[in-house]
Amino acid sequence: MTASTTTLTVYTKPNCVQCNATYRALDKAKAKFGVQYDVVDITTDPSARDYAMSLGHLAAPVVVVTAPDGSITHWGGYSPDSIKAFVEVWRAEHPQEAKETSAADAGAEELATAAA
Repeated sequence: MTASTTTLTVYTKPNCVQCNATYRALDKAKAKFGVQYDVVDITTDPSARDYAMSLGHLAAPVVVVTAPDGSITHWGGYSPDSIKAFVEVWRAEHPQEAKETSAADAGAEELATAAA
């Protein structure tokens, strides 16, 4: 991922149900549209834990979306609507990478409910 693209980082911990639901939705987006994301384990990276907490979140996952201009959006927990919004931005930024299927328009809706 380059500085000219929106990035997503999941701050996570082991055995986290909402983290796993977030991964499942993002993995479906990766399979369908080539979406990329990073995972950081806050139990092994104290600075990452401190960063997530500085955003006001006390539970995992904390998901941080960084825009090309450096602005960030973040949420805590599994959020299908937020994941869907990120996938739509990703698809707009990476039309050549999108692995679209015949049901691509319904794909983003499916992603939002995949792990519910």
